Amino acid sequence: MLTEVDLGWMAGVVSIKGRVSLKKNKERVTSQKVLAVRSLRKSIIERLSMMTDRNIHTDKMIGRTWDQRGCVTHCPEAHVHHVISIPETYEWTVTGISAAIVLYNLMPYLHGDEWQSFMTDALDDVIKTGPGSGATKSAVRRLSEIGWRIPPSVMDLAVGNSKAG
Repeated sequence: MLTEVDLGWMAGVVSIKGRVSLKKNKERVTSQKVLAVRSLRKSIIERLSMMTDRNIHTDKMIGRTWDQRGCVTHCPEAHVHHVISIPETYEWTVTGISAAIVLYNLMPYLHGDEWQSFMTDALDDVIKTGPGSGATKSAVRRLSEIGWRIPPSVMDLAVGNSKAG
C-alpha cells in the first residue's frame, strides 16, 4: 500500500526530474501522453518502477565512446578521433491513463498548472470502450491493485476491485 511518505517522495522526484510529452503514433487516434523521469541513479528509477509495477528502461547509447584528439602518429593521414563516455542512464515512464492516475495521486504535493493540465488531458483521452480499452482497463486495475487511488471519472474501469477509490 502506498503511504503519504511514498507519494511525497515520488512527487519530489517528479517535480524536479519529471517531464511530460506527447508521443505520436500513426496507429492511435490521439497522441500518447507520457510522464517520464530520467536519472543516473538506478535506485531512484527502481523505486519509481516498483511503486507503479513498471519496467526500467536504460539509455540505448550506453557503451558508445568517441575520442577527440588529433591523430598523426599511427594513421597515414591526420584526422580526429572522438571519445566521449556516456554514463548509463535509467528511465521510468508511465503513459496515458497510468500517467493520469499517478498525477491524480501526486497533485496534493505538486505545484504548477502544467501537472494538472496534463492529468486532465490524459483523463479526457481515456478510451473506455472498443479498440484500446483493454489496455486502459488493465492499467487501471493494475494500479488499483497496488494501492493507487483511482479518479472518479474512470472508477468504472476498475470494476471487480474493492481497492479502487
